[in-house]
Amino acid sequence: MLTITFPDRKTEKRALAFLLGRFSGRVLRSGEHLVPKAALDALADQNILFTEIVKVEVPLPNETGKPWLDKFGWFKDDPTFDDLQAEIAAYRKEVDLESNVN
Repeated sequence: MLTITFPDRKTEKRALAFLLGRFSGRVLRSGEHLVPKAALDALADQNILFTEIVKVEVPLPNETGKPWLDKFGWFKDDPTFDDLQAEIAAYRKEVDLESNVN
């Protein structure tokens, strides 16, 4: 089964009217449709516009599954890291002063 979508509701209704009784399939809550490969050719023959959704797994380098650990060492070669730290410290000081006033 392949996942497809339609550009608008009118096209979707036209496609469903054509597909019903000809092909098996499912409509997902997301608005996507699961149809067999043969349905794509049939839709194209009827000049019904659709988009096939292809899911691609993209492996991330050095991913451990622990988000905090994955970010460890991000700034080790960043020449602006000290400036970032100074900005953070200044902002924290400003927030602390504002909270003490109230």
